[in-house]
Amino acid sequence: MLSPFDKNKLESLLIDVGAFKELKEPCIGASGFPLFYYISIEKLLHDQGKWQKFGNDSSLMISHAISSQKNPLFKEVSQILEPYANRFIGKNTLVAGYQRRDWPFSGIYAYLNKRPHFSFYKDARIKRLTFNKKMVASAEIVSILPKQRYVFISDLLNLGSSVIDGWLPSLRSQGAICQDIIYIFSRNQGGEARLKKHGIRPHSLIKLGVRFLEHYCQNKVFCVSYWRNPIASATMYLRKNGALPFLASFDPSMPEAKKARAAIFYRDWLDKILTSTQKNRFKEALKAEFKLDIKELLITFKAQP
Repeated sequence: MLSPFDKNKLESLLIDVGAFKELKEPCIGASGFPLFYYISIEKLLHDQGKWQKFGNDSSLMISHAISSQKNPLFKEVSQILEPYANRFIGKNTLVAGYQRRDWPFSGIYAYLNKRPHFSFYKDARIKRLTFNKKMVASAEIVSILPKQRYVFISDLLNLGSSVIDGWLPSLRSQGAICQDIIYIFSRNQGGEARLKKHGIRPHSLIKLGVRFLEHYCQNKVFCVSYWRNPIASATMYLRKNGALPFLASFDPSMPEAKKARAAIFYRDWLDKILTSTQKNRFKEALKAEFKLDIKELLITFKAQP
């Protein structure tokens, strides 16, 4: 566990940079799921989103993380991460991170400890990076090493699907070992139990829970309820408030991916939960605000009920 001082410091950093943020108005997350608070651990880089321009190039992204050490906020994060991770990373252990949001954290740890970094890609490539004093010095495609122990450092633990359905089967099928993953933040909503069933010990610097939410949320009761049972809480919210609080999430000027989320949200949530009166009120608001017909959105993204 982190010391109380480091725990409070990291929690304060999460709030200060908006890596955890209670939303004034709810929005739509991945897979069309309604969100009432926002978790984006990469904001700890405190770089105004510059990390995104490096795409899926781990060399460039980790070099950016190294240069971000000039920022005292991110430097504090790495100073908290390093001694915590040292407890689980032995002398001959390989340090790894999965595409792509893991890389700033796994990369900065490897750099500070003068170790190579193994960047695992979704297309099954693995890059071995080495460092000089200021940045990535070399990158080469390598294979998984049988009998070698890997420890992954990751940004956020949700349900562990990127591990269980991602890199873990391939790594183990080739005879390598992974028993520990270090997370900056855990939603603490079942991911730990799923990973343990697969022989993985998850270690999280910060875990979401009642104490955290009651301390940092304004709407404490709802946030705790939503954390404990997201589906039931979101359903109750929609029945009570209707869909108008989500109106901004249907703005047709948004990127295609976000419009697709809105279509799925309407199909899977609003169409099934709202009353006829609530649906009609929302459709009228869409036309008045955006001149948007919900049927066109659903057809475009093949999300018809």
